[in-house]
Amino acid sequence: MKIVILSFLGIAVATVAVERTMRVFFEKRRTPAAVTALSYLLLWATLALSPQPWLPVSPQIAMLAYFVALVVVSLNYESVVMKRVAAVAGGHYVMLAFTGITNALADFLPANWLIGDVSMALIISSLFVFLTVIIAFPFFTYIK
Repeated sequence: MKIVILSFLGIAVATVAVERTMRVFFEKRRTPAAVTALSYLLLWATLALSPQPWLPVSPQIAMLAYFVALVVVSLNYESVVMKRVAAVAGGHYVMLAFTGITNALADFLPANWLIGDVSMALIISSLFVFLTVIIAFPFFTYIK
C-alpha cells in the first residue's frame, strides 16, 4: 500500500511539473479550465499506467500513452505546431534527464533508499523537475 501511495504522490508532482513546463512554452489557454483539468487528469492516468510492480503494463504502451497525453495537454493552449512539438519534446526530455540523474544517484546511495524501486525515484526526479521549472524556467521568457 505504501508503494501505491508514494507512486501516486510522485505522479502528482510530475503532473504539476509538466503543467509548469507548459506555461513556459505557452502564454494563453484556449480551452475552458474544466477541459484543461481533464487533459491533465489524462496525463496523470498515463503516468499511473507506467510500469509499476503492482500494475503490469508494457513500457512501449506506457510511453505511447504518455506522449499522446502530452500532445493532448498541449492542445489546450494557443500555439503553432512547431511550438507544440518543442513543448512535448522539451517536457519529455526534462523528465527523462532528471530520471537519469536519480538513477545515477541510486548507484551511490544505500539499496534501501528506494521504496518499491521506482516510487522514490519518480518522486525525487519529479521534485527536481518541479524545482527546475520554478527556479530556472522564468529566465526562459524568450521561448514564448
